[in-house]
Amino acid sequence: MKFNNNTQRTLSQNLNYTFASIILTFVLIFIPILCSLWHLFQHFRTLENLHFPLIETVQSATFNHLSTENMTYKLCLSTQANKQSQYIQEQTTYDMQLQANLKSIRTYAPQYKETVTLIQKALQDAVSYRQKAILYCKQNRSQEALNFLEKDYFPLMNQIQEQLNLISNQIIQENHTFLTRYKIQALLMIVLSLFILIVVLFYTARLMNQLIKKVQLPLTEIELAMCDMAQGNLQFDLSYKNADELGHLADQMRYMGQNLLDYISNITIVLSDLSHKNYNTQVDMTYQGMFVPIKDSLNNIIIELNSVMKHFHQTSLHLSDKASLIIDYSKTLSDNAVNQSSVIQELAATIENISEEVRYNATTTQSIAQKSTTLEAKLTQSQTYTQHLLELMQHN
Repeated sequence: MKFNNNTQRTLSQNLNYTFASIILTFVLIFIPILCSLWHLFQHFRTLENLHFPLIETVQSATFNHLSTENMTYKLCLSTQANKQSQYIQEQTTYDMQLQANLKSIRTYAPQYKETVTLIQKALQDAVSYRQKAILYCKQNRSQEALNFLEKDYFPLMNQIQEQLNLISNQIIQENHTFLTRYKIQALLMIVLSLFILIVVLFYTARLMNQLIKKVQLPLTEIELAMCDMAQGNLQFDLSYKNADELGHLADQMRYMGQNLLDYISNITIVLSDLSHKNYNTQVDMTYQGMFVPIKDSLNNIIIELNSVMKHFHQTSLHLSDKASLIIDYSKTLSDNAVNQSSVIQELAATIENISEEVRYNATTTQSIAQKSTTLEAKLTQSQTYTQHLLELMQHN
């Protein structure tokens, strides 16, 4: 496996660059997201602080307006003075609340200032009509008061109600439009955030993958080189070169492999010289670390072998001298042996003659033994006849 990296950044610089890129990307992405969230938050605050209170104020104004109209109607129908005083007091309260509501509407929604002004003028006219109707009621002229209200007061109050409804509908429409835009912005922000998140994850995965390759590929090559070294192959292929930490590690691996190869080559040369009886060899390179005792041992072996071979040489010279003396003795013995050979031959011939005579005597002795046996048998037979004859003579 070959892996070449032309970048000059170290591994720590690559790690810092990768994580800095990831963090910077997240920051650059989340800044717009945070701005969008802040914008949406401001819209929500606008809804909370303006639109919702404005709707509530318009609804309260409508309620107070209707309550004022209702109190006026009850006042005209009532014949009891205490009830009339109560209705007038409640009516005044609703008027004050309605004026406060109109003032709030002008504050929250300046665009409705003209409409509010028209409502306030109409309310002034309505108040004058209502005062006349109250005067009729106090004079026990309730029917005239009701007729007056039906003719002038209620139509004017209906116009005011229509204006309030118009303002309420417009505000509701604006709120609906605002909420729709708010929802669209929120949806777009969510979609954009998801898209940006996917892009960030993809970019981050790509950066991490590049970083992993920058680390994994040289580590794999270094691991294969270490496996070759473990199996005794010091001529491994480690081509990774770079200025980072892994490049330094690869350089150290190559340096270590070359040193071991030099040590083994030198030891092989020394042992080969010794096997070829060249005892004048020597370790001609510098050994380092734990290899120094190996160098010392080789030198001691060479010294001991030279001492032994010197002793062998001296011994062989001594033996050579002794061998010369033995050769001289052997020559003398050989001459004596030659002289004794003729004597031995004569002695052998004499022994051969004696052997012939011994064989002849043996043959003669054997013949005599056979004759002796035959004679002994005959003597035994003769003795038997003689004994038989004596027995016969004794009987006679």
